[in-house]
Amino acid sequence: MLMVFLLASSIGVALSSPFVRPNYNNIPQCLQPMESGLCLAYIPSFYYNAAKGTCDNFVYGGCQGNSNRFFSFDECMAKCGNFKPETNENFKLVLENGEDQDSSEDSDQKVDDICSQPSVMGPCRAMMPRFYFNGDKCQSFIFGGCEGNGNNFRSVEECEQRCGSNSTEEVGENSDEASEKVSKEESSEEGSDENSEESKN
Repeated sequence: MLMVFLLASSIGVALSSPFVRPNYNNIPQCLQPMESGLCLAYIPSFYYNAAKGTCDNFVYGGCQGNSNRFFSFDECMAKCGNFKPETNENFKLVLENGEDQDSSEDSDQKVDDICSQPSVMGPCRAMMPRFYFNGDKCQSFIFGGCEGNGNNFRSVEECEQRCGSNSTEEVGENSDEASEKVSKEESSEEGSDENSEESKN
């Protein structure tokens, strides 16, 4: 009997302290944060990540959430891809890790920052194969579907295009230097061949 009473009172306490949802009424749809909701369904979805300026995927739990949720990447980009918030001195974008985004940051610095971040699985339970740049190359990892970071790419090609460009540029520069060196060597050889022919005559 005591067990029934304790169980009933604990259920009553749980029901008497409901979850208070944030109010998103005054926040534009494309600026609302990613919200998985309270339920445990597995619904692959997309949200607009204003800090990155693109749509990222996450797993929606099936209830609650907010209106920054789309069922395809294309739908998300069509709605928010050209989104330009009305800015004033009081407006700042806040990155997922809580840091303010400085709009004057150099884009190369942003790429370096993204590419140096660790792989983050996140707290959600999806099992999404992804790629991250580990400092040398793109490697696979499993993403849980929410609360990751920018070093999270759907394909190895996307990862290499974003983070592997520094090494590609170095190779390009080295190959240009090598081409110039070969051209100089060839022209000096031609000059020495002409000199040796003239000395024979």
